Amino acid sequence: MELETTQTLLARLYTDQAFREALIEDPHLATKQYGLSEEEASQFADIASGPGQSFAQALLRKRFGQIASKLPATRRILGRQFWEAFTKFAGSYNPKGIGRHLYDAIAFSAFLANDYHKPLEAPEWWKLILEYERPGLLAGTWPVYFKLRFYRHDILSLYSAVGTDGDHKYTGRPQLVVWCRFSPGGKVWHRHFFPRYWPD
Repeated sequence: MELETTQTLLARLYTDQAFREALIEDPHLATKQYGLSEEEASQFADIASGPGQSFAQALLRKRFGQIASKLPATRRILGRQFWEAFTKFAGSYNPKGIGRHLYDAIAFSAFLANDYHKPLEAPEWWKLILEYERPGLLAGTWPVYFKLRFYRHDILSLYSAVGTDGDHKYTGRPQLVVWCRFSPGGKVWHRHFFPRYWPD
């Protein structure tokens, strides 16, 4: 077996849960496209059901930790449901290269907002918090970035209160929030403004 094929299979085995499960169930069918012999396919199945399983779980937990650190308030709102949604997402997207954790968090936030259909036990405003966290991530992927968003109530107070005791409400003064980045490698600026007049 060629070294490149071995590396490709191992990488997929460790990062693709659906492939790993298929490999354990039917090694020959799962590896058919790679032209492996039955013995070679069986060897990969042994890895998938043994050390590969443990290593894959370690990689998954590390990946989850990176995403959670970039969407901290959303994680606090959803609790265990954040992990459950992540496990559904993880097999459909495999981040690579420089900045992969940032792109992973962005892709997961889009999945959570649009493609995760399991009912969530969360305040009705939870998506506001997710959408509030996204621009800061997106800004990190562009050399120049500008985003302006209007909020009918005090989003900063709500964001700051997430995870603390109490029944939090999306209330208070309206806000105008700006995210911007003026040059490649420059700092992402994030500012809140409180307009005196607000459209109905």
